Amino acid sequence: MLHKAEEALESAARQGKMHPTDLRCISLLASSSVPMSPKEITKTLGLTSGSGTALFDRLERLGFTERIPNSEDRRSVLIQLDRAAASGPLALLGELRGSYQQVTERFSDQELDVISEYLEAVSQLKPSADFDQC
Repeated sequence: MLHKAEEALESAARQGKMHPTDLRCISLLASSSVPMSPKEITKTLGLTSGSGTALFDRLERLGFTERIPNSEDRRSVLIQLDRAAASGPLALLGELRGSYQQVTERFSDQELDVISEYLEAVSQLKPSADFDQC
């Protein structure tokens, strides 16, 4: 089920001729009211520092983001979304969210609570086997 949701995001990204991680980052930045640090973004998206740098370079090259000085720490930068330049990817995300909302509206609040509880429990699963001993 989660895999299908991920496939929908990947399909939307391909539609916009983007990498799915690019679209995830744009979505994350769009949901924030303030620019974010590269460290916050890479941690949230589960990226390495090197992958994050490549992502930020790519998004900046496309004109969707820019690195701005961090007024609280002059040694660092923040990543800021240019909403006008990113209007295409943001429209794709809006369509995707609309599709999710249509599906969600078919369920009662009680059913959604059960689904949410299930997804939370699944996200916490960890393998119990010690693979070093296999």
